[in-house]
Amino acid sequence: MHAFALALLVFAQIPSGEGVVRARGLDQQGVRAFREGRFRDAIRFFTEARRLGGPASEIWNIARCHQRLDEPEDAARALASYLEQTDLMPSERAEASRELNELRRRPSQLAIDSDPAGASVTVDGKPAGSSTPAGLDVPPGPHRVRVEHPGYRVYETDVEARFGRAILVTAKLVSDSNPVATEEPPPTELPSTMATHGLARRFLFSAEIGAFFPRLGDVDGKLRPAGAVEARYVFNPASRVLVTGGLRFIAMTYGGSKPSALCQQADDESSVELGGLATGAFAVRALPRLRVGAAVGLGVAGLVADSSGADASKASCASSYGLTFLGRAALEGSLSLTPGWRLLFSPLVFEAHPAWKGARENPPSTVDASGLWWRLGATLGFAFDAK
Repeated sequence: MHAFALALLVFAQIPSGEGVVRARGLDQQGVRAFREGRFRDAIRFFTEARRLGGPASEIWNIARCHQRLDEPEDAARALASYLEQTDLMPSERAEASRELNELRRRPSQLAIDSDPAGASVTVDGKPAGSSTPAGLDVPPGPHRVRVEHPGYRVYETDVEARFGRAILVTAKLVSDSNPVATEEPPPTELPSTMATHGLARRFLFSAEIGAFFPRLGDVDGKLRPAGAVEARYVFNPASRVLVTGGLRFIAMTYGGSKPSALCQQADDESSVELGGLATGAFAVRALPRLRVGAAVGLGVAGLVADSSGADASKASCASSYGLTFLGRAALEGSLSLTPGWRLLFSPLVFEAHPAWKGARENPPSTVDASGLWWRLGATLGFAFDAK
């Protein structure tokens, strides 16, 4: 019996306590998240419930979530941990062992291509299709792939099938008349989660919020909120180092500088900066679901002042200050949460542009805001990877 109700039945036999009460509530939320298809959330609930004293069935539930997410390796680890528990009934242990064995016996899809095409293929000494490109299912374990084409040297390589992961073999055949043999690329193993976690998708759409400390020439500003949306194109989605280009639109508020950088009012001045940038970035897949990298951008920005509290009749106050160039550099990272969705974080962002034409300068005022306007901050948001 491994239905989710099992966790609730076991809970009824555990002495009550604050931790157990919390664990029971988390288990119920995990069951709800599982039924709604929110498997990542369900894993978090079950994991925390287990930490707070929940039964061993929480580990079983975690394994089922990983199976629904097509993460057989994580599911196998959870099942192995479940089988290490000493309080399992024989039927529970037998069912978990059967599930684990089924995961380990999953066949893998082996795809074989060659340059030039039309080569004959054998796998473990047996023919595998008439000619390349060819594909077949292979059982788990090591396998020997042999590719032959008339007039070319024989290509051989070893692969290993694990947990149903797809395996790609690309044989760049060398002509018999070529005295120099080129080094053949190793076979590529594609995780079963590649398509579901945005690793081979072409477009990225994101929305972010952040906070910045601005420096307006010689004037310090207070921490100010900002927001941005961006669309990017991924030039090489199948590579480990991703290169992207896109368009970014930003909005940021200014205000609270003492004294004011633009108008004569000391405290009431506020304004909104709107900008657009062309961006370029690179990211490295540090882990299967984690990317880290950096981005740069160059564009223009405009400042729109809020006249509330400011004397619009004064020459130093205006409703608009024109456009200026805007530059941006940032460290970036993203973490895959669900198929297609990613958590974005930029722990360090630097943006700068020349002072607006209406900035106060010394002389005649006691404030000099005519130098470079720049800001440091950080952003957090979400992105959707699309094919």
